[in-house]
Amino acid sequence: GLYARRIYSENIMRASVPVTSALTAVAIPLFLSCATAFSPRVIKNSWAGARFVLQTRRLGAVTDEDSNETRRASILKKSLLDLAASTDRGFRAIKSDRKEAELIIEELSNLNPTAEPAAAYYGADGTTNGESPTIAGKWTLVYTDAPDIIGLDTTGNGGPLDFLRPPTTADLGRIGQECDPPSIKNVIEWLRPEWADKLPFGGGGAEGSPRRRILQKVCVTGKSTPDDPTVVDLDIVGLDLLGEGGGGEDGNGGLADLLDPSALLNRFPLELRGPIGSVPFGKFRLLYLDDELRIIRTGQNYIAVNVRAEGVDAWF
Repeated sequence: GLYARRIYSENIMRASVPVTSALTAVAIPLFLSCATAFSPRVIKNSWAGARFVLQTRRLGAVTDEDSNETRRASILKKSLLDLAASTDRGFRAIKSDRKEAELIIEELSNLNPTAEPAAAYYGADGTTNGESPTIAGKWTLVYTDAPDIIGLDTTGNGGPLDFLRPPTTADLGRIGQECDPPSIKNVIEWLRPEWADKLPFGGGGAEGSPRRRILQKVCVTGKSTPDDPTVVDLDIVGLDLLGEGGGGEDGNGGLADLLDPSALLNRFPLELRGPIGSVPFGKFRLLYLDDELRIIRTGQNYIAVNVRAEGVDAWF
């Protein structure tokens, strides 16, 4: 319906996902139990909170044994993450903020401690010594200036008329990337809006329970070579949709689950793959990589800053 077409075009096509019209049929309404089309909104700072502040402090820590370069890098990383937090991942950044981020990143790239940051994607011929930082693992986006990501927020900038906007059908949560060579999955978390729990047959969980969500994963493969050890070339292979939540306390959510895509995708996750295999999808260049922080520049010349998502910071 109208909502399916809108959410699909705005949230998947804006993420630069080339797909066929057949995929549109599976872009079912996210967390909505009525057939009305609204815009998704961002949960401001829901991705951050106290844990992000602690992580920022950890990334900025230095010891007496650290070199001058390491000390300077730690200061720059803390400044960058402070900027990321104050601008809501770059979603609220103004021109001066982006300029400041570029200057910090330019200096950090000159202090990159990893000579071959893309080594994990060399393929069968690639080797790593086990001591050098690796791009492999899970990462959470903390800053970007990419319009296709910033465009996922259609809520405005906190202006005086924002209260006139209609209710939302999905809350934009965290954004991340899972690197498991040769696979790379770009992950977007869509949360069921809290108001939907109050609807008849809303199926809201107990207070304090995790919110229902859908994870949208754009699946690509990556490849690099020792000849250009900072660049990863990408081919797109498909799209995954999986849900979490639903089922009720007794494992049977009844009608609420029938109306909730997150519950349906929990039971029946989708893995969509193209009929002709993988197709070229651009590339990115690694500007900085250590054990905790990663900075890339996309083929369209945009920036993405990620922190490693492990342990208590893991969310997908």
